[in-house]
Formats: sequence, C-alpha cells, structure tokens
Amino acid sequence: MTEFLLGLLVAACGFPLSALAVDDNEISATERSQLSVITTKPADTRNLTIAISVNHDGDGEGEELPPSIAYFVKDSKDYATSMTVTDTSLCKRPVEQQICRTFTAFSKARHAVGDEISDARIGGSGFVTLFLTRLESKKIAGFDASIAFLGIDTQDPPRGDVVLYVFATRRTNLIQLAAPVGQCLALKDERQSDVSYLKTSCLSKAVLQNAATKLSELTDLFRVEPR
Repeated sequence: MTEFLLGLLVAACGFPLSALAVDDNEISATERSQLSVITTKPADTRNLTIAISVNHDGDGEGEELPPSIAYFVKDSKDYATSMTVTDTSLCKRPVEQQICRTFTAFSKARHAVGDEISDARIGGSGFVTLFLTRLESKKIAGFDASIAFLGIDTQDPPRGDVVLYVFATRRTNLIQLAAPVGQCLALKDERQSDVSYLKTSCLSKAVLQNAATKLSELTDLFRVEPR
C-alpha cells in the first residue's frame, strides 16, 4: 500500500496535486493524474490538513479502499473527524467497485439496527461499522445528494464509538464525512441481543442531540462551494 499522511507535512490544501507528492517515487505520474478527477474539496482549507491514499493489492489494513483524498482538522489528534473523497472512475479493482456501488446505493438501501455496513465506507480501516439509525437532515449545499446516519465504529462489537456519517455525491465524486458523537461502552448482559443493546445503550437522547449539533458543525467545517 502507498499511503501518504501528507497532512502532517502540507497544510496548504489548495496546492495542485502535483505539488503534494514529496517524492516522485512515492506516487506515479499516472496515479497523480488519475487523482485529478477528485474535484470536491472544502471551500476553506486553512485549518485543515490533507492525506492522500493510493492502495494496491496487498494484505494490509485498508488495502481494499479506493484511491482518495482526505481532510482532517489541523494540529488535532482527532482523526475520526474527517472528509474523504474519491471518484467512481477510481474504483477499478473488483473490491473497489463493490465498495463504490454499495456507497452509491446506500441512501436507497434499507438497513436495520446492527447491520454491518463496513463495505460502504470509502475511508477508515481496522474496524467495523454497525448501522444505528438515519438522521433527518436538510439538503447540504454543494452536494447533489446526501444521507446522514449514525453508526458504531468498533473492534469489539457491539460496544464502540458512536459516529456521525454523511455519505454524499457530487457529480462522480463520492464524499464521506465523519465525526464522533459519543461512546457506547457499557457492558452487555449476556442474555441481551446485540440489537437490543445497540437500541437501549447507544441511542440515548443525549447522543441524538449531540449528533444533530455535530451535523451542522461538520457540514460547516467541510463546506464545499455550490456548483
């Protein structure tokens, strides 16, 4: 896998992609050219850093993900709050094609509490995501379509972090916004089903209120210019 956390080195997200590679050996000219189809980016990048990921066949975490450009809060250890962007034309390997199809169809699919939806993510690795609930949201400026929902990111299901996700499209670009809104770490009674646990322990009124506030903050932080 070739993955550059260039955000740790380059704060000027407005640079052309050709200026972001610190070493020509790290990313090929062809890969650099292909990434130019990713045209969606935050309107204000002054407080953001950037990460470019180009994955190849391998057995490392995240190898299945399509090439992407991601944005994080500058000078922060909160890597969960992020914006990841890829393009359908970059989903070339079978596993990438499946991810992008699942992502694109997500808003029309019906999900139940506890369904694993990890194969819909275009960013993030080393954990699984369980579906919790959709959130009501107005149309987000700059996106052609979007859906907001809560999920559990976890390495020890069903306990984990409650995360707000927004999946959006803009022309052929696929956009994933994410931010933590709470934790669900209470011990589960062995007689209780995972679904029951998620409903009773992870969807508190406080979490839902925090998610509504965070949705506004997240879409403002990663606001994109209307087309």
